[in-house]
Amino acid sequence: NRSALNWLSLLFPIAFFVAFYWTGLDAWFYQDDFGWLNLRHDLANWSDLPGILFRPLAHGNVRPWSERAPFLLFPLLFGMDPLPFRILAFLTQAANLVLMWMIVFRLTGSLAAAALAPLLWTLNPGLAPALYWSSIYNQLLSTFFLLLPFWFLLRAIDTGQRRWWIWQWAAFIAGFGALETNVVYPALAALYVLACARQHLRRVAPMFLASALYAAIHFVAAPLDKSG
Repeated sequence: NRSALNWLSLLFPIAFFVAFYWTGLDAWFYQDDFGWLNLRHDLANWSDLPGILFRPLAHGNVRPWSERAPFLLFPLLFGMDPLPFRILAFLTQAANLVLMWMIVFRLTGSLAAAALAPLLWTLNPGLAPALYWSSIYNQLLSTFFLLLPFWFLLRAIDTGQRRWWIWQWAAFIAGFGALETNVVYPALAALYVLACARQHLRRVAPMFLASALYAAIHFVAAPLDKSG
């Protein structure tokens, strides 16, 4: 029946993803990981936590959700065990595949296209480093924070309910804690709205101001290195 086909087209690319990359669960720490693993030593008391999460580090980046939180929490809980990092990466990418499936099915109405899109993404060799290297987990999480608000945008357009617009904004703002490239989301959303739902452009336009404000604050708080 239709429901079984829906589940099959969703679960197949996820199962393929796990089967294709499962050996990555044994991956050890690599290069920059060892620097980030020392982050837990900066936590002498809870008053240190805001600085650890939000002060500019590593070329002036501020990525509390994708770098600081995992490298602070997991070593405190599990010591020098890379498995929690690998599980987090796999779960995040599985969520990305689900979001990709939902978005493609909503845009095309085709179960075949919805299954094929995450499958082809899984076969892209560019995905492998982010699954195996903890320091670039930010790439997986930033993808999540691009797909999630876009899905909320589609729900907002389909239902007209204000809550989906609010959820889109919440996911968009949270994405700045994953990777700086989150600033491009308003452009992606605007392109879709211009093509398919132009009457909603006024709801997307203020997001450009949010991206500009973030960029301005980032360059003031974490200016680029002048040497080295």
